[in-house]
Amino acid sequence: MKIAFIINKKMTLKFVKDIINICLKKNFNIYLLFDYTIDRQHGKWREFPSLDVFQNENENIFKIAITKHIQIVEISKKENFDYIISIISPSSFKIEKKNLNCKWVLLQSGIDTFHYEDDFKDIDYIFFYSEFWKNKCSNKNNNSKNLLCFGNSQFDNQINFNRKKILKKYNLEDKKIYLYLPFGPVNLYNFSSIFTKFIALYFFNWPDKDDKFYFIKKRIYKFASIFYFNEINILKKIYTYCKSKNIYLVIKSRSKRLIDKNYINYSDLILYDEELLKPTIHEILHISDVVFTPPSTVVGESIYFKNKTIVLNNNLFSYNNKKYFDFFSKDYFFWENLSKGINTIDFKNRNIGDIINFKFSETDRKNYLLKFFNFNENVNVSNKIIEKLEIDLKL
Repeated sequence: MKIAFIINKKMTLKFVKDIINICLKKNFNIYLLFDYTIDRQHGKWREFPSLDVFQNENENIFKIAITKHIQIVEISKKENFDYIISIISPSSFKIEKKNLNCKWVLLQSGIDTFHYEDDFKDIDYIFFYSEFWKNKCSNKNNNSKNLLCFGNSQFDNQINFNRKKILKKYNLEDKKIYLYLPFGPVNLYNFSSIFTKFIALYFFNWPDKDDKFYFIKKRIYKFASIFYFNEINILKKIYTYCKSKNIYLVIKSRSKRLIDKNYINYSDLILYDEELLKPTIHEILHISDVVFTPPSTVVGESIYFKNKTIVLNNNLFSYNNKKYFDFFSKDYFFWENLSKGINTIDFKNRNIGDIINFKFSETDRKNYLLKFFNFNENVNVSNKIIEKLEIDLKL
């Protein structure tokens, strides 16, 4: 088979890398189409999918830089692709599915997949994590036989993590690790009012270093921190507890949220996405014991890696989070014996030892993963997806 993977941003590799490996084992020809239409100086430029983000010298891999979206259609016809696999829809590239001579496969990538729901009816195959997500589709799309639920390929049973090697890689001793995942940039949230957004922008999140008013905002933020329990104070509280218990505190951020040097004073290690083929977030989750995070899809990943997960909710983001909770179902974030939600004001007034004082339940983890990820430790999801595409190609 000839299969193309669209790499529309660096983090796309997190969702497709294991499927690519299965294809290589089967000696398929793999075409990696890197979206070079993205602005490299503005917006999400740090997510630019440069050719070097995927390092593999296999002779069956062909890298192609796409400078115009119409080239996806042209190359698909020239190379005679069987499938294009992507985490976004054809319309995102301003191309019509009918102009392609191959089938389009959409992989679920968290909640973002549902941004393309209007296009679902035109996509040949959509692989959801589980029936829970499939049932989120509107009725007009629910009858399609090509809405499939095979699980999350990021949790495949052949993906192994070695704690000792990971600790050595990040120069950490073998002791308990707590992980802090920062709130996202303010511009990614929806707010109930301009005033609420103003408070979040100037008083809660540390300002973005790329902001042209950074130095002014930094001074405002530092002054506000004296009176207001913002993110730096959340971090101070966790760090103080960790130091008293001889526990590492690691911060894992993403390229869209640069961490200021002031955060270094309240952590032992700050990481971004240092590697993509071995996702940094998964390596750190594997060696962690407790995770503190705002509401995010990473809650499910944290639970998969058997971490007690504390979901920090702030009233400033309540408008955005309500829509998030309503879509996901609160069970995704707050599942007894696995994860616990707490308002940041309550977090300020409570002892961290009391907050994390619950026993992680393997039984509940199994039920959680079955509901949201159709998880079966004996099933390799990537292999199952490719087998399905192989069978259908022969029909």
